[in-house]
Amino acid sequence: MRGKVRLTSSLEDYLEAIWLLSRESKAVRVRDVARYLGVTPASVVNAVKMLARRGLVEHEPYGYISLTDKGVELATQIYERHTILTCFFRDILGLDSNSAEQTACILEHHISEEGLARLVKFLEFVEECPDRAPYWLKSFHHYMKTGKRLVICPLRGKQK
Repeated sequence: MRGKVRLTSSLEDYLEAIWLLSRESKAVRVRDVARYLGVTPASVVNAVKMLARRGLVEHEPYGYISLTDKGVELATQIYERHTILTCFFRDILGLDSNSAEQTACILEHHISEEGLARLVKFLEFVEECPDRAPYWLKSFHHYMKTGKRLVICPLRGKQK
């Protein structure tokens, strides 16, 4: 994306919510975003004004909110970070879906591009492992559940 747009975590959440809602329905209104995020309509109006000033949304008072091309691009990036982090917390660390979503929502705003790129590579590495669920990952999930290691530590191959 040309000319990096800096947004607060809150504005990123609004942008992501507008994008998600616009995928379900062409018409996104202030009340839809307020309901989705659990905030007041006044908060949405203020956020939309800030997003509009940055060229990310268009909104006529009492009308629909639509994303600009720049807004779609940025919202897509935010959503991809969220999805990658959710996958990591749920599929690798074994958090339940709700906890994984909440944790991802917090961290998606703070992870560096390099950190995200390495996380993507790690997920690809695990995904492409010939043993669909690698032994070391099964062992980790067992350890998280029971607090006990399996007989053989998969990373060292030594008896424990």
